[in-house]
Amino acid sequence: MGILAPLPLEASQLIRVYNRVLQTETQLDDPLEWIPNAVYSTTKKVAIPNACELKLDGDKNARFEQWGMINDLVNEPTEGSTAAQNGAEERLQTKYSVAYSNDVSHAVTLEEYGIEALAKEGYKINEQAIAKLNTWKSQLIGRYKRNALLETISYNLAQNPHNLNVIFNPNFYICGVSNGNQPVYADNTAAAWANMIVNSMITSAGGATAAGTMRYFIKLEHYASVQKYIRPVDVGGKETYIVLVPSPTANYLKDPSVTAAIGANFTARSALNEAEMNFPMVLGRIGRLLLLEDPRYPTLTVGGSAGNYSLTARYRGMGRGPLSDPRDFTQNAALCGFLLGQGAYWNKTDEPWHIEYQWDPYDKAYGMGPFATLGYGTPRYQIGTQAAATNIQQDSSIVLLFGQPPANWL
Repeated sequence: MGILAPLPLEASQLIRVYNRVLQTETQLDDPLEWIPNAVYSTTKKVAIPNACELKLDGDKNARFEQWGMINDLVNEPTEGSTAAQNGAEERLQTKYSVAYSNDVSHAVTLEEYGIEALAKEGYKINEQAIAKLNTWKSQLIGRYKRNALLETISYNLAQNPHNLNVIFNPNFYICGVSNGNQPVYADNTAAAWANMIVNSMITSAGGATAAGTMRYFIKLEHYASVQKYIRPVDVGGKETYIVLVPSPTANYLKDPSVTAAIGANFTARSALNEAEMNFPMVLGRIGRLLLLEDPRYPTLTVGGSAGNYSLTARYRGMGRGPLSDPRDFTQNAALCGFLLGQGAYWNKTDEPWHIEYQWDPYDKAYGMGPFATLGYGTPRYQIGTQAAATNIQQDSSIVLLFGQPPANWL
């Protein structure tokens, strides 16, 4: 007969050791953080000529910032010895665009002293606040830039005192729709333009075609350069359009078993130079198109009925909480990518990010957070104060719409 087993320690008496290093949640890189001004290599930062971000540095006290553009001459020449030039002159045409800024801020609450502050001191929670606020800020800026590219303004500009109207980018290129049937911006009202976009979307061939193919990108290059006159940037000495591809589309394209996908046609980095390879999540190059995967892509959801359709944009937010990702992951959702040329979006920062504090009585509890006055938007050149859609000129970016990969693909 064996001896009795010793009594174990009571649970409340077990020795516990807490590791004081708090782990942080993982967030994927945002390609829009890398491409505004520079390409990063392992040794130096190389500026991109004519970059995708148009930084405005006018008078910070100005509520609005306006700049002009002069159009190229388009009329036919006067030819022959008997033709009169008088009365056949061409008038020089100018257009203008306007940028705005508005307040934005965020804050956290912290404790400076007392029993609760002492309990948290070992975890260095207060010291991590700045790092967490910086991560939040960079994610917000990424969402603002996508607001601007998809809906022409960052959402803070739709608030007081500006209360600007949100309207979709004038340039859309829908996968599965021929170049001749792409939506044409012909109505400068948000509801009518959204309805026209959906009318083009429902003509998409669907399935594998709507999910993106090599041929789609070849046709996109022609559409961007020949039909839309998007001006490319310079990356590694090459004329380049930066193309953000939604992650589901990128994964589908990388599959070598998918007919006409890029995976079956070339190895992603085989034709890239050093400058191109240092972009995060680079997929490869097709002609002028440098493709980057975008895990923070927006989605569009169709609502309404024929003749009165609506489109609802949803964006990846900050952090990883239940409210951080309201995007539409259903099979019917449209995935948004972007083609960026020179000055794809403007950045008007009148008051840079700065930390401010709010102290409670006796300085025991306090709030701390970043504040700024800024705005992002798509340059839309127009004539007059009430510009018709036919007067709107946007030569810097295109919204790319993809369908979800086939449901049975994975």
